Amino acid sequence: MKSEISNDFLKLKKASKPNNTLRPLFQLLVVIVNRGKGDEVSEFLKQNGIKYRICSFGDGTAPSTFQNILGLYNKEKEIVTSIIPIENSIDLLDRLETEFLTIEKYSGIAFTIPLKSITMESMEKLVKGDRKNGK
Repeated sequence: MKSEISNDFLKLKKASKPNNTLRPLFQLLVVIVNRGKGDEVSEFLKQNGIKYRICSFGDGTAPSTFQNILGLYNKEKEIVTSIIPIENSIDLLDRLETEFLTIEKYSGIAFTIPLKSITMESMEKLVKGDRKNGK
């Protein structure tokens, strides 16, 4: 009986696998730091060739025990988001940690999310559109 359940589970798992095997080229980078440090993170990203950055304010609402686990000791935060090439993500996350995310400095967190629906062609259109606007 147990092996039948296992076999059924494997069949279900295989059936639910998406047929789309598109490899992501870009990731959404999210950096959360104490309020007042978002401009420094944005400038760091700019110096590292990341053109598009959005910075916004946030207030932490998670319970303090969860915030402590994540290293988010101050509730007033800035969230910097950007789209980065996947091949740069590990190096960039390591450098962000060294520069901005240690508890002694700005106390925050950074993570990436793969973006499968953004292609090189759509990024080129975004860049060309930016050049047309003189930016």
